[in-house]
Amino acid sequence: MRLHFALLLAVVISLATTTGVATVAGLNTVIEPSLRKSAPLNRVLRTVGDEERVGLRIPSLKRLINRVKSSSQKQLDQLVKSGVSTDDAFNELKLDVVQGMILSNPDFKVWMKYVAKVNKQNQNAVIFTKLHAKYGDVELATMLHQATKVTETEKTANKLQTAQFEQWYKDGRLPSDLVDVFTLTKYLGTIPFLEARQQVRFSYAAYLDEMHPDWFITMA
Repeated sequence: MRLHFALLLAVVISLATTTGVATVAGLNTVIEPSLRKSAPLNRVLRTVGDEERVGLRIPSLKRLINRVKSSSQKQLDQLVKSGVSTDDAFNELKLDVVQGMILSNPDFKVWMKYVAKVNKQNQNAVIFTKLHAKYGDVELATMLHQATKVTETEKTANKLQTAQFEQWYKDGRLPSDLVDVFTLTKYLGTIPFLEARQQVRFSYAAYLDEMHPDWFITMA
């Protein structure tokens, strides 16, 4: 009897090794011999599970994005229907109390779209004027410089920075004047070259060289 059982066990082992078929935790899972050698079973099953979970998360993320877009569109439609001024719209969206970087704020994007609808010809000037009133020259210039380094806000920041630089030019402000504006006089030798305030000054000088090449004569 023992001999018969041993022979039977040997046959079963031989068949399992040859076909590469195994049953795992009650599941009829076929595992190729090459796969069994190269990757642990739990890793293979875990990978399949992870892929399934990712697949489930993608539709959820899409629904969330669509919900945000829908909400933003409703806000915009309500503003257009009400016909409020751009200043009132700014306050209704609670943007007057937003601190720090505002360009990436979803409500600010709604407001910019509203400005574009009601004042398309001067939208950049309207947006710049509002932000200048909220933040002031120095804080706005620094914020715009930082926003030009972020993909999400780069395009808007560049337009607004150009508007600010052009306003400085019209006001007769020289690049050297920014030393006082940004209170760099006392610390000029110690502030790093890549510090935002320094970079704004250099960017403004570059803007004048490109857009107003004779600035050092006309503004002297």
